[in-house]
Amino acid sequence: ISLEYITGKVNAIVSKLIQENQLKAYDDDVLKNLLNGWFMHIAIHAKNLKELADKKGQFIAIYRGFLLSLKDK
Repeated sequence: ISLEYITGKVNAIVSKLIQENQLKAYDDDVLKNLLNGWFMHIAIHAKNLKELADKKGQFIAIYRGFLLSLKDK
């Protein structure tokens, strides 16, 4: 997983969601930086996710809750 790939994908998704007024009115640069850091952290620590496979549902619930908290409506 490359930083450029993740950054490009995250930035494109965030830009689209902002353009569609799907996200709360956060500064797009701040939001992109935080989300890029968050996704890179997940990628770097993916081995921990494998070790905690029995807790997959909890990981998904936490990630989903966080992402839904950014939604405007």
